[in-house]
Amino acid sequence: MISEACLVLVVTAALADRYLFKRRKVIAQEVGEEEYIDEVIRFPVSFKTTCRNVKGARVEYCLRDKKDPTTVITGKARSLFISAKGVTREFLFFNRRYLKDGNWELVVRMTHGDSRINPLYRLFPVQSVVTKVFDIPADKVGLHGR
Repeated sequence: MISEACLVLVVTAALADRYLFKRRKVIAQEVGEEEYIDEVIRFPVSFKTTCRNVKGARVEYCLRDKKDPTTVITGKARSLFISAKGVTREFLFFNRRYLKDGNWELVVRMTHGDSRINPLYRLFPVQSVVTKVFDIPADKVGLHGR
């Protein structure tokens, strides 16, 4: 009877931690205006963390051509381990030689799925997705994209 009550209490605490409190969450807030620098295009991405050095949080991002959805350029997924608490801003870079002019969509996904205390974060990670649609003018693409 006591062990069943303890089990119910632990499961309830894990569910409350995961779904109500959402500790250690990373929230993608916005993608700023694109900037063209030398041979790259970069996007500022703002995100908010509820604690610093969020272990197990990752950012993944990709560009997709809206005219030809089979054209996808994926950036390297990386950890957000070294981040400050609160709102942080990072830049995502893409080489312009792979781009062509037209309408594009940037999708940024931030995932947190690691907690030593609560296994529900690994089973059901906290995800945040932000999308930006933008146009690339013909004079801003690399030589290969023309």
